[in-house]
Amino acid sequence: MKKVYLIGGQGFADELAEFGVESVQTHTESADGVYDTSEFADMKVDGEIDAVVVGWDTSVDYQKLCYAGVLLQMGKHFIASNPDIYDPMPYGIAPGTGPTLITLTTITGKEPEIIGKPYPNQVNTFMEDKGIEEKEKRRILVIGDRLDTDIALGRNASIDAALVLTGISKMEDVEKAEKNVPKYILESLKV
Repeated sequence: MKKVYLIGGQGFADELAEFGVESVQTHTESADGVYDTSEFADMKVDGEIDAVVVGWDTSVDYQKLCYAGVLLQMGKHFIASNPDIYDPMPYGIAPGTGPTLITLTTITGKEPEIIGKPYPNQVNTFMEDKGIEEKEKRRILVIGDRLDTDIALGRNASIDAALVLTGISKMEDVEKAEKNVPKYILESLKV
């Protein structure tokens, strides 16, 4: 993969660049900030783009969704970092990556390949990069604030997981959980 259309932040673009993948984050701007059908009818699509890659993006908008939708309808790969529906903020919760994925799946019928949590790909890559053998897996601990992705990553990768109660999932969620039960529960990470 050489070039992708990225709905995501600069950190994600930087990571892709480290692996030699060029990321395009916008393709055109409307003169008045409002898009009409003629602007979409004249949309120029970059044929060199191999995939649509989606991560957390605080500036996702209609234009990005339309362009990504066109690319996906052309048969480009659909890749996402995670399916988190919402993320914690000081004032409550805000949309995560999940709503963007749901929108694109709804308009195209394509499901993304999730390359991050809760799937074990990233753990396997980490172990390979660090030279950790399968029998040494017990030395790894996943720490996170979500039962549905962070703790599920531990379960899916067959490694221990610790839930920190300062984020999304709370103790009452743990008490109701049937499958993504953490081995450890921490009030916080403060020392």
